[in-house]
Amino acid sequence: MIAVGTMESSAKETRGEVRLFEFNEAKNEWVFKEVIAKTFNGIVHDIAFAPNPGRSFHTLAIASADLQIIEFKIAENGKVKFVRQDQNKVVAEQNKVEVWKLSWSTLGTTLCATGDDGLVKLWKNSNKWECTETIKWNGVPV
Repeated sequence: MIAVGTMESSAKETRGEVRLFEFNEAKNEWVFKEVIAKTFNGIVHDIAFAPNPGRSFHTLAIASADLQIIEFKIAENGKVKFVRQDQNKVVAEQNKVEVWKLSWSTLGTTLCATGDDGLVKLWKNSNKWECTETIKWNGVPV
């Protein structure tokens, strides 16, 4: 499975989508599955799947004008089923900058994100995604 960020631009707005594709062995090609997320205030800069050792679902982080983290699984009927939606909220007060780059820890429990403010932020989920650490270099943004 892969996720692809797209961008649509009009005179009024720029927005992005994240689309899931799955490899079809019989056809030997990638087949569109579903739009899994939309960004209504900016383009998609980065997408990162978290490693999921032993988890029954996928975790996907999306960097755009804001940070989105979604968890989902593929149901028996092949449709995307979102899981733990109540815990997939990013604390808005801690996420007020455009996010550019993402990277997950080896176990997929911590997300590292960088943005317009020049800071490196570490995010963890404890009933909601919260910024647990902000990294600066000598007291100034990195």
